[in-house]
This record gives sequence, structure tokens and C-alpha cells, in this order.
Amino acid sequence: LTTTLRSTLASTEKRVLAFAAAYISLNAAFRLARKGIDLVAGGIQSVVRLGDSAVKTSQQLAGLMGGDEAGAQAGKWIEEFADKTGRRINDVTESFVGLKAYGLDPMDGSREALINKTTQLGGDASTLQGLSLALGQMWAKEKIVQEEVNQLRERGVNAFDLLAKAMGKTTVQIQDMAAKGQLGRNEI
Repeated sequence: LTTTLRSTLASTEKRVLAFAAAYISLNAAFRLARKGIDLVAGGIQSVVRLGDSAVKTSQQLAGLMGGDEAGAQAGKWIEEFADKTGRRINDVTESFVGLKAYGLDPMDGSREALINKTTQLGGDASTLQGLSLALGQMWAKEKIVQEEVNQLRERGVNAFDLLAKAMGKTTVQIQDMAAKGQLGRNEI
């Protein structure tokens, strides 16, 4: 009887362990499948959001540029520029839109100058946005004023020194000209 009981217990123990292993394996497989489903669902949502964002950007560029064809050209320029400079396309698009909204042409070299300056300063997207904003505000006002010069200085750009060098004048002369409203779009 003892040998039979031991044999029965051993057999039962093996069955219980087999059931436990099967349960654990099935549970793990179910969790992996669930994660896979969640990843696929998240991927689909990301693709839909990306498509929605692309449509909105396309419409925005068409509106800013005066038509679908010009908007598509601007979109292509943004993609190429982002690829060339290693910048995120969203950052390039945001800065492009900001400059264009202020009346500047981002494709005339002003955008590239801002990217180069941001890179030189070791700045990030917020630095680029700040520089674009200050430049756009000056352009909209059609003159260089202290408020925007301060915005540039806060981001590491000394506009008066750059203008003095470009115009062959002293910084004091440039500051005096700015105070008198004598520095306009040509100087910007």
C-alpha cells in the first residue's frame, strides 16, 4: 500500500506541476499577445494621428502660401531642409509657419540663418522659436526696437554688435539709430 500510495502521489504531483507549467505558459502567452495587440493598436493610432497632422500641416501651408501648389512646394522645401539640417520636421515647420505669418520668406535664407545661429549657440527648438519670434516681431514692426533686441540677447545673440559689424558703425551708433527708429527692414 505504501508503494502504491507513493506512486499515486508522485503521479499526482507530476500532473499538478504539468498543469501549473501549462497555466503559467498560457498566461505568459496571453500577456504577450495582449501586449502585441496593444502595440498594434498604438501603432495604428500613431499612424492616424500622423496622417491627421500631415493633412492639417498641408492645409496650413496652403493657406499661408496662397494655394495648394505653393503649399505643397513649401512642404517639400521643409522636408528637404529638415533632412539637410538634421532638425525635426515639426520644429522646422513650426518655425517656417511663424516666420511666414510675420511676412518673412523662410525660403530666402532667413530660416537657414536662424538654424545656423541656433546651432552655433548650442540651442534647441525653443531657442530657434525664440529667435524666430523676435525676428518676426521686428519685421512686423518694420523696425528694430529694444524689446526684440532683448529677446535676441536673452538667447545669446547680440544684435547691436552684429549690426555694427555689418554696417561699419559702432555699437553706440547702432543703438542710437535704433532709439531714433532709423533701423528698418533693410537692416533686419
